[in-house]
Amino acid sequence: MLYISFQHATPNPRSIVDEHELAYPLRSRFFTAKEKRHTVPEFTSRLDDQWHHHGDSVALRIGFRGFPEPVVTWFKDQQPIISSMRTMVYVSEISSEVIIMDAEKNDSGFYTCRIENPMGVRDTNCQVYIGDNERLKSKGHKTLMANSRLYRSTLYKPNAYYSQFPLV
Repeated sequence: MLYISFQHATPNPRSIVDEHELAYPLRSRFFTAKEKRHTVPEFTSRLDDQWHHHGDSVALRIGFRGFPEPVVTWFKDQQPIISSMRTMVYVSEISSEVIIMDAEKNDSGFYTCRIENPMGVRDTNCQVYIGDNERLKSKGHKTLMANSRLYRSTLYKPNAYYSQFPLV
């Protein structure tokens, strides 16, 4: 038989308090509560470069974990992305995504997702290319597709102004 008695909560570092002001012991003869440890946020899936045609829908998805739950912020070319009719930002407890409907050439750019909590900050980024499918002539008489893969090495870190926590 399991018997648990409750008492009104008092400031006690070894108790858990719920919204009804009841206290539960962290350890008792019959029950042991596990405290969730604070962890640095980390990505379970990262962004990859993407190539799309004009008019496509573009989906940028990431997975993450951390405690306390990380705050997710998306950037395009170092500017925060705000949801609109064409660009939607979704965030859940373990994932986030940006959906761009009917992509246009000006949607091309450098996209970054930042996750942060009091324990730390992590970024992942990718380049999105939107091509118009026209053939371009190069000087070497080679034909290039406008949406062909381009390599670009960029060292990028979003401005600390947009961070809710101090950057270390």
